[in-house]
Amino acid sequence: MKSIFISSTFRDMQAERDALALYVLPEISQIAASHFESVDFIDLRWGVDTSELESEEGAKKVLSVCLDEIDRSNPYMIVLLGERYGWVPERELLQNAVQSKGYPLSEDYKSVTALEIEYGALSEKSRLDCCLFYARSGLNTEKMPAEKALSFTPESERHKGKLDALKAKIEERIGHPIKTYTLEYDPENDSMTGLDEFCKMVSSDLQSLFEEQWHGEHRTWQERSMLSSWLYLENKAMHFSALYELCDQIKQRISDDNTRILILKGESGSGKSTIIAKLACDYRDSGCDVFPFVCGENDRSGTTTDLLRQLSFYLSQKLEKSLEEDREGPASFAECRREFIQLCRVYSEKFPDRKFIIVLDGLELLQGTGVLGFDWLPDIVPDNIKVICCCISDFPVRPPLRMQKNTAVIQKGGLSDAEKAEITDSILTANHKQLNSVLTSEIIKHKSSSSPLFLSLLMQRLLMLDSRDFAEIEKLGNDMSAINDYLLDIVKNTPDSLEELCRDIIFEAGERIDVATAAYVLKLIAKTRRGLREKDIADIFTREQIPFSALNFSRLMKYLRPYFIVRGDGRIDFSHRIIRRAIMGNMGDKERGDLNRMLFESIEKLPVDDPVAADEMVLISYLNLRFDAMISYINSIDFVKMQNAPNGAMQLFTELVMGDSKYFWGFLGKIEDYRDGDRFLQTVCSQIGSYISTATKGQEKLQQLYTTLIPQMERYCESGELKKLDVLRAKVKLADSYILTAKFSEAEKLYISCREEVFAVSGDHEQNAPLCAQVLRALSMLYEQLGDKKKMLENAAEAEKFQSLSVERSQMSNLATTKELLSEAFVENGNCEAAFQKIFEAIELRKEILSDKGGPTAKRNLAIAYDHAANIYIHTGNNLKRYEYCKMAYALRGQAASEIRLFSMQRELAISLNNMSLAEIFLGEYDKASKNLDEAYDIFNYLNETLRTAQSYEDMSEYWRIRALSQMMQNDDAGALDSAQRAKDILISLSEKTDSSKFVAKIELIDSLIIKKIGNAEVKKAISEFPQANMKMIGVKQDSAEAAFAKAQKLIKMDISAAKHYYSQGLGFLEECVKQEPTDERLDLLARWYNQAATDLKGEREVQDAYWSRCVEIWTGLYENTKDRATKKKYKKTYLYSKIIKKTLL
Repeated sequence: MKSIFISSTFRDMQAERDALALYVLPEISQIAASHFESVDFIDLRWGVDTSELESEEGAKKVLSVCLDEIDRSNPYMIVLLGERYGWVPERELLQNAVQSKGYPLSEDYKSVTALEIEYGALSEKSRLDCCLFYARSGLNTEKMPAEKALSFTPESERHKGKLDALKAKIEERIGHPIKTYTLEYDPENDSMTGLDEFCKMVSSDLQSLFEEQWHGEHRTWQERSMLSSWLYLENKAMHFSALYELCDQIKQRISDDNTRILILKGESGSGKSTIIAKLACDYRDSGCDVFPFVCGENDRSGTTTDLLRQLSFYLSQKLEKSLEEDREGPASFAECRREFIQLCRVYSEKFPDRKFIIVLDGLELLQGTGVLGFDWLPDIVPDNIKVICCCISDFPVRPPLRMQKNTAVIQKGGLSDAEKAEITDSILTANHKQLNSVLTSEIIKHKSSSSPLFLSLLMQRLLMLDSRDFAEIEKLGNDMSAINDYLLDIVKNTPDSLEELCRDIIFEAGERIDVATAAYVLKLIAKTRRGLREKDIADIFTREQIPFSALNFSRLMKYLRPYFIVRGDGRIDFSHRIIRRAIMGNMGDKERGDLNRMLFESIEKLPVDDPVAADEMVLISYLNLRFDAMISYINSIDFVKMQNAPNGAMQLFTELVMGDSKYFWGFLGKIEDYRDGDRFLQTVCSQIGSYISTATKGQEKLQQLYTTLIPQMERYCESGELKKLDVLRAKVKLADSYILTAKFSEAEKLYISCREEVFAVSGDHEQNAPLCAQVLRALSMLYEQLGDKKKMLENAAEAEKFQSLSVERSQMSNLATTKELLSEAFVENGNCEAAFQKIFEAIELRKEILSDKGGPTAKRNLAIAYDHAANIYIHTGNNLKRYEYCKMAYALRGQAASEIRLFSMQRELAISLNNMSLAEIFLGEYDKASKNLDEAYDIFNYLNETLRTAQSYEDMSEYWRIRALSQMMQNDDAGALDSAQRAKDILISLSEKTDSSKFVAKIELIDSLIIKKIGNAEVKKAISEFPQANMKMIGVKQDSAEAAFAKAQKLIKMDISAAKHYYSQGLGFLEECVKQEPTDERLDLLARWYNQAATDLKGEREVQDAYWSRCVEIWTGLYENTKDRATKKKYKKTYLYSKIIKKTLL
């Protein structure tokens, strides 16, 4: 930090001091920042509080503070000389002030300004070389009001003589004349002209003064970015105070060996960044290796790829290891991550006792791959590497799965009164100011003062005092009391809300540079989603014939620098969300409309893939009701080659689809009225599905969209402007959506209709084949859900035939998918030999695709094929082969999940662990099964705590069911009972919140298959006496029965015919289990399911009678055929119930 003391008289130099603060300081600060330095000016027009002191004591304090600040800024000073010599205190006051400094007072009659100059500039040669001297040429005061002119004329002849002597002394010491500048008084605006030339001169001289220090060796972009982050953090840390207890708490958590990641959360402006900055500086000063990264602070700190490149560069320097890539780093996120992981490993091995701290500020501003899940980190972070970061409270960041237990999250709260006072004092001290206790007390009482941002903004307003404020102060008395009264009035009239204060400060600061420029720039940026570039703003000004001054724009950006971030593509955006809200909240409808129009007219001229157009064009077209422009823009997007436009445009379009705007939906119903509407319909229908949530609400909106657009597509088709296949593709997507919302009847009708229509389309048979196969696959999967095995097989076989007609390599994956489906159909129809043939053909195709393309998706698809093979081996009872394929599927899923950390990938990985565990249980490998179940638990539990969805809870229940089975087989009765109860409790809880019928079957199975067996010696004896292979087959049949009953319960309200099929299938499996293991418990379970099926199948009288007859037969036999009194008591209730059923049947 370079502090520069401003020395001059006050009343006649207000304009120059204002200009230095408004124009010179922001420019020099920006230049300094590019050299990783910071600069401030010490302007003591106010800030030395003497309100509680007597006159003489107050004067002593002013002189003492003045000399102390000169020492702090040593050796830098700017001296401004005008027509006045300044206030001359008593000699005793001067003598007392300089005595403590060891500086001799050379004469009795000396002004404070002269003392400042002699002490701070002329006393030592080293100081003199770092001081800048300027003298204002004689100012013409004829046009000034008489009272004002007095401030610009010498106090007396004696004062004039002393000033002349001071100038001569300075010129003698510096060896050349003092630089001069000229100002003119403008009576019309009551202001000075000529300040621009003055500012240019001072700015140029300051740059020359610092040039030698700032002219260093060439630095790489990584070094520049890291130094820039350090500068930001150091400036933040300077203002740190009060929150030492929270900092100590964080340090304690970080020192815990188990902690790898610490996330500090808080509201916008809660002081998170200052705390993070303090921690970074403390850890660096204690000898740790600290890597700083302020998200969005510069054009190379915006993405996770930027982060990884800089991390790798930093570690390579520490390890004295050259990077293989060039200075710009590797091209992709995956490559960057691989390199970083390798360097982390080497660092950990080389420096096991040294801490490497990664500090990230403003995580919500980071973009790119894996922000929310820390996917840029290694899967396992070494013990001596820690991450400290902060983000806003509602940013949905989540710790990585494998580090969930190693992550600490701390929520930043409000401030106590003592902390408010300490923070206020800290900000003022850093800016060389003081406030009296009355002012501090008034600030603390303010309703918004618990926010550090509020305190910072309010202090910023007080620090903005300029000549206009001092003119008002002069009317109150022009002494310390008047200054305090004026400041107190500002504090008391501060808006109640943080947003209002934010808006007032931003606009007032901007108006001091250029009223028109500031207002338009701030409002234009606020009306965008992610900011604008300078060229965009200049273009809008030109179009609107608003004078645009590049100089004033630059000054504005420099002056308001703390309130902005600059994105990697040059867009300027607000550093706090609250700033955008504050500015938007004060706009009327007309003003919003005018700004929307300005933005639209500029953005529509940008190239299609321009980042501003990608993020703004769809929404700004809608806000201007320019749907023709929206159509034109979306039609211009190349969804294969372009990087920005596809996602940006479709995400915005999706947001509009999910809304209920009558204007937007009115437009969607009249696409035919617009030029090129046919192409727009084709594009939207083909792309939109990828951006809509699969949840019911999203799919219902998607169905509404398709049903609105498809009739229009059909009319275009009739007129020859669209191909029939385009319409059919849209219909298939609509049918797919019906499946996701369980509208099976609508889906079946639409699929069949599409099948017939696509068969009827004339033309290239091979060209139509992929769509034919797609429709047939969809039908086959639908019939699988409905339990129609025959139709499932017929459509899957037809799908394979059509898919095989396409020779395009891009269709290989679809062919593999078709063969997998056909394999499932053969299994459902009892033909395992044919199923094996098809699945092995699919596996070979998947291997070829993986070899050709690689990547996580190809690995996942091959894992799915392995799962299919494992399922076929379940039906043949070959658990060893089943285990082998489950193991291969798990290995591939592990690789895929480490490359793409999606929740779905993690869930599939956990299910693979469950599958392996089941296979190991039936192979008697209980230790392996327990180990895999432990790993599965970590994943399922993480997903459930993160997502809290019905699916995640159901997955947890299934995990506990399998755990209970494993424990039961190992005679751990207590453990099995506990696990089974956990599984059941989860399902009961779900059934209370959703459709309970969905979970009845699973709850019954847990009750009957597990809980009733635990502790039953007879059952254990029976299990031990059966051959192992027979027990494996029983387990397989139980799993198959469970799956069939679950499908029946799901379909019972939608398709009773399909439910009947699955009940029959499940009961058949259980009958086979009873034949192999005819225990009382298994017979009771069979009877209960016959009763459940008969109860559910209302209207199917013949089936009901048959099922209840079998139920009565079983329960009567269990009671009457035993002589054991305990057993009779156990089955008495079901026996009595069976009598009631029997009477009903008769």
